[in-house]
Amino acid sequence: HIIGKVLPPTLAVTTIGLDQRNPATYFVAGIASGTSHLYRTKTFGQTFQEIYPTPSNQILVPSVAVDPSNSSQVYLGTNGSGLFLTSKDFGTHWGEPQHTFNSAVRSIVVNYGHPDEVFVLTDNGLWRSQNRGEQWEQLARDQIGYLLSSGGRLAIDPLDSRVLYLAAA
Repeated sequence: HIIGKVLPPTLAVTTIGLDQRNPATYFVAGIASGTSHLYRTKTFGQTFQEIYPTPSNQILVPSVAVDPSNSSQVYLGTNGSGLFLTSKDFGTHWGEPQHTFNSAVRSIVVNYGHPDEVFVLTDNGLWRSQNRGEQWEQLARDQIGYLLSSGGRLAIDPLDSRVLYLAAA
């Protein structure tokens, strides 16, 4: 139901970021005609607005996440040099990259129990920020490198915010 009348029919969706405070709002990233796009809906998917036109065909958006405690805070990760960007106004404007991981950002997740804690999965490891992306520490590298050859996703356990899951394809 996401693709068709309101999004380009050729859009290959790479990720969806949900606003847990407002179910009418979510973000859809994907590739159409060789270019990455990020859209936002505030109408349960009836209409979409493109909010992050990528600067070149080489930058794709494989990950987006919405802060569960502050819906105006949206995080975006790119492939290539692995840019990590933040919007503080629901994705309308994006600041300069807060961090460059030098590797594709595959997944971003915000800890609902501790919203300052953000996890990022890249091709070169698992990273954690304890201050909403201002500073980062690498938690794992060699231990998960083999899992990332075909991508991966992160999730926080919905019953226990101290548990982080890593899924590999």
